[in-house]
Amino acid sequence: MYGYINRCPHAGSPLDWMPDQFLSLDQRHIQCATHAALFTLDGGECVAGPCVGDRLTPVALELVDGWICLGRQAQS
Repeated sequence: MYGYINRCPHAGSPLDWMPDQFLSLDQRHIQCATHAALFTLDGGECVAGPCVGDRLTPVALELVDGWICLGRQAQS
């Protein structure tokens, strides 16, 4: 289970091409709606497009009673 901030590292624009639609047509990558950059699902690494080598910003997720939730941050 992976989660990322909805922001392209190249343009800073939202990734989804329609509300809540992030995947390429073949469902193998996250695709940026602005410049069609492709990112791996399991690490958020850009593998095609203007930001090759950059990564999406990950967010912690956890499964709670069957729900996917934002992960808890450690308290200091």
